[in-house]
Amino acid sequence: MTSTFPTILGSATAGTRRQFLMAVFEHCRGADYGDANWLKSTGGWTTPEIPTVYGRLRELRPDLDQLSLDPGFITHLPEIADELLGLSADGSGCLAAREIAERKLGCREVWRGMMLTDEGAETVKCSGVLSGLASHLGSQDDRAGEFDRRYLSVQIRNLAERHFHHENEKTPFISVTDHRDVAIAVGRHFGRRQEGARFYLLRMRVPEIDIVYYTDHGVRKPSVFSRNHQMMLAVAVDGRKVRYDWDRRVESHVLWKVDPDEILEIAPVEVSASSWNG
Repeated sequence: MTSTFPTILGSATAGTRRQFLMAVFEHCRGADYGDANWLKSTGGWTTPEIPTVYGRLRELRPDLDQLSLDPGFITHLPEIADELLGLSADGSGCLAAREIAERKLGCREVWRGMMLTDEGAETVKCSGVLSGLASHLGSQDDRAGEFDRRYLSVQIRNLAERHFHHENEKTPFISVTDHRDVAIAVGRHFGRRQEGARFYLLRMRVPEIDIVYYTDHGVRKPSVFSRNHQMMLAVAVDGRKVRYDWDRRVESHVLWKVDPDEILEIAPVEVSASSWNG
């Protein structure tokens, strides 16, 4: 890693999510990360071994190995793999492939609820929403080493599991939802209380390629799902009760940060009572 990488890690408030991802592409080994986190084949032992969609990409397009570092790209790989595999390896590389995927997938409107002071809300408007890890690294002397310890060297499934259970304040993920009432109920429950804070609701428009959710080929579901395949989320906001299947519409993730220009609205919302799962 060169000296520029720690600088980018420490400038999350000024930099963009794309700048962060490009820095990761430049300074980390995608093949190594992919070998540690993504399945290249299924079966074996008593059944034929079959390459996964990721395995096919690694075999046929080694020039795109650095995209193994991008969990959003991996999440959406089945939707874009045929198109990418049909292109010639002309040297344009992973950035061009990612731009093709971004154009094809478009954007998605999502919500997030946060407890913020008025000053904190102004900071979010100017700097975006930072993940716990992005905020943490800004205050560290050994940023590259800390990034390696807390992100690169930890299996992403374990990071997702700890994020799901709210066990990692320095999570690399930001939870978002397609449902306004989910954002209210969950945001009011888990929002960090501080003097002068009130509840704010954020409406955001994020490229679909940057949205991470649970899949069999990518970031696997937390272990609690294996014990309860029909997990539901019940939310209530001011007496209105709704139940949702716990799918990608209920909760998805954005890696590192939400950029300020992706925030369409941020405003305080008055809610008398809310709950999630009782």
